[in-house]
Amino acid sequence: MILEDLRVVNFRNYEDKLIHPDKKLTEIVGSNGIGKTNLLEAISLVCSGGSFRIKKDLNLIQEGQNWARIEANFDLDGRKEKRVIKLSLVLGSTEILTTKKLEIDGVNRLPSKRLLPIVIFEPDQMRMITEGPDLRRSYLDARIGFLDPIYVKNLTDYKRALAQRNRLLKLIKSGRGQKGDLFVWHVKLSELAAPIVARRKKYLQNLADGLQKDYQRISKKEDLVEVGYLPNFFREEQYKFSSEMFTKLESSVEKDILTGFTKIGPHRDDFKIRLNGKDAATGASRGEIRTMMLSLKLYEYEHLKTSFGIRPLVLLDDVMSELDKNRRRELLSFFGDAQVIMSGVA
Repeated sequence: MILEDLRVVNFRNYEDKLIHPDKKLTEIVGSNGIGKTNLLEAISLVCSGGSFRIKKDLNLIQEGQNWARIEANFDLDGRKEKRVIKLSLVLGSTEILTTKKLEIDGVNRLPSKRLLPIVIFEPDQMRMITEGPDLRRSYLDARIGFLDPIYVKNLTDYKRALAQRNRLLKLIKSGRGQKGDLFVWHVKLSELAAPIVARRKKYLQNLADGLQKDYQRISKKEDLVEVGYLPNFFREEQYKFSSEMFTKLESSVEKDILTGFTKIGPHRDDFKIRLNGKDAATGASRGEIRTMMLSLKLYEYEHLKTSFGIRPLVLLDDVMSELDKNRRRELLSFFGDAQVIMSGVA
């Protein structure tokens, strides 16, 4: 997959900007604050439908404007495709909202249904390894969900049901709700949780094999890299999982009413990466964590390449600053014949 050109209008700090990336390597360089990452963000939007920096689209539109537009032309291994993202401000009942539309070759499409393979590596992602489980769950859900819309639906439905149970717990504590009303949410959560946990387990099992190989390839060391899934609880058979989770939810009602939160379920899951038997979050150096993160990105690249049947586009946001010229050249070689677009400080 090759990005032939990109045009952004009223996007972030750009009034109107056109770039023609090289088929192999494009370096976007300059001082901090000029908008290098904004161009990578625009590419992310036309490929995946979303920003890798923010959840709300409001700030994507240039200040003082009420719309923004991103145009991109791709060569998908011989097939041409033009994509246009249109962002508009609309006045809601209580706040200003943003609408987002995707056109592919002039036809309106749902952004979440028409994805292109893209791998993004930016320094802040290393926090996923070193900090709390929320970041790791988000990473895992994003990676699985990019290729599995059924997983996304199950997870969305699960989060909605979880919010309803938590709301009811608070009502019961204040004397405005009934314990018996929890039953329906216990059934719903138990049914939805089982396929979520099973899918996470499968992804991490596959990741473990690839991560070990890629880490040794990059580090040129015989280090042992392991990935361990840490579910809130686990049963191999989905029907047994659902049954036991239902029982656990029922038995935890009194404690959950006191806190107003649900402590059982995949929303409490985690996974750990270990280097030579030690938790990488506390036992790995910054250089080892960077190598680990790059190994994750190489796995993503190969996984997406196999799934889509075309080469993913690789975006590297300020990840070269700590590497010398030889290490930079070596890093780029790991992505083979992929088109790489990278930002950096001049």
